[in-house]
Amino acid sequence: MALMAGKKKNQNAKYALIGLIVALVACIATGLLASANTLLGLGMFNLPPEQTDGLDLALQISGALLAIGLLSYVVLSPDTVRRFFSGRQARYGSNSLILTLAVVGIVFVANYLVFNNPGILNEPWDFTEDKANTLAPETLDVLAALPEKVTATAFYSNNLNPATAEELLQKFKANSNGNFDYTFINPDLDPIAAREAGITGDGKILLQMGETKEVASFVSETELVRSLIRVISPEPRAVYFLEGHGEAGVGGVSGDRAMSIAASTMESKNYTVDTINLLSSSSIPEDAEVIIIAGPQKPLTNAEVNLLKQYVDAGGALLIMQDPPFFTEFGEAEDPLAQYLQTDWGIILNNDLIFDFASQQPLNAISAGA
Repeated sequence: MALMAGKKKNQNAKYALIGLIVALVACIATGLLASANTLLGLGMFNLPPEQTDGLDLALQISGALLAIGLLSYVVLSPDTVRRFFSGRQARYGSNSLILTLAVVGIVFVANYLVFNNPGILNEPWDFTEDKANTLAPETLDVLAALPEKVTATAFYSNNLNPATAEELLQKFKANSNGNFDYTFINPDLDPIAAREAGITGDGKILLQMGETKEVASFVSETELVRSLIRVISPEPRAVYFLEGHGEAGVGGVSGDRAMSIAASTMESKNYTVDTINLLSSSSIPEDAEVIIIAGPQKPLTNAEVNLLKQYVDAGGALLIMQDPPFFTEFGEAEDPLAQYLQTDWGIILNNDLIFDFASQQPLNAISAGA
């Protein structure tokens, strides 16, 4: 009877060893499959849907074999397991066991997070204090507003390093909800593509949405956004600056009152900028999206205000910037524009001042209080 018990014990030890070997092989397979699944979730390689499903199934099977192998070893060789956890081996082997389990656990958690949230690592992580590597909110708004797919083709020869351009284009792609993609073409190797795109210089980017095309002359976030806006809204929108009362000018240089930078910025966003003088014109152009009154130094006439009122009533828009009264030539003269704002819109221009204490010249008034 003792002999039979010994044979049974030897058989159990044999099967327990087989279970341990199965568990070891399954552990290696599980780690490799989980790593492959993680890389797949990161988009580092692609598989057909049926192969992706097969990878998931293989991972589940290897995990099950790992559990079965370990369980069979515990059941068939309990004395060995008991000695391991109660003897000196436990003290020396526990650290290795804990480390192994931790690595396997980390792999499983990373695989689960990445595979079930494929975009989790596609978003750029910016740890700089001033978020220098993060797209501006205005850029994100433009990308979110893309009505359909935009393709960017960057023309870079071997004379230019495309790393900066690719990094920026990748950020655009990652924040576009799938509506922005890009590719690179070497114009020296493919001159026909460059010629068909109308590209004559190095480092330019062609943006295309449907049949609409726009070329960004150089690589920068601002230039790409400007080009995207022109692609989204190919029809220019008209902005008129009122003149004839000492308003800030849009052309040339007029010191602190110059509006040339504002005008050029609007032009870069696909607005056409022009001036209008209602003293010599009895109507407002039909294409006017907005009329800007930039700090008149003299009062508008009643006739001008009536034209503006009709324009606003018909759906037009006004942008009014008013200087403090004692910085103007208004004096005690009647101000029809201020009366219109108060009567029709309930806006009262008080004789108050607004100071910017964060400015290097905080005592400079920047606006009249309303």
